[in-house]
Amino acid sequence: MVGKVYLESIEELHRAKALVSPALGLSEIAIRECLIALSEAVANALTHGRRGCPPYCRVTVRAHPKYVHITVEDHGEGFDWAGLEPEMPSWEKEHGRGVHLIRQLMDSVTISSTPHGTRVEMSKRISPEGATEADTDENRSGPPPHCDR
Repeated sequence: MVGKVYLESIEELHRAKALVSPALGLSEIAIRECLIALSEAVANALTHGRRGCPPYCRVTVRAHPKYVHITVEDHGEGFDWAGLEPEMPSWEKEHGRGVHLIRQLMDSVTISSTPHGTRVEMSKRISPEGATEADTDENRSGPPPHCDR
């Protein structure tokens, strides 16, 4: 495991972002994509995962030989993520794009939601050393990595 942090505000996001570093073996593009997806998941957790309590979420980053696995968990009431609009909402809307962005940026995304909280698990493949951007894009069409907890 690379690390785990607990966040109470979006201003603390830099602590979670520090866990996603070049030392994990990700390309610069993959790091940027992970950071955007992480930001969206944390913003959702802190905004929607309150259940009458102060905002709080846990971020865990694990490095595996072929992929990086990021988990964001909150203690909210959960939500019907399967009921989200199938298409990306209009840019005129103030919110509603986070889950869509996460799915586009990451290689594998699993969302589980119960009345006791929501867990977003995201994985990004580590490109072989020297891979080009085209190689990385081609890799996206393959099966998602198996994610161990």
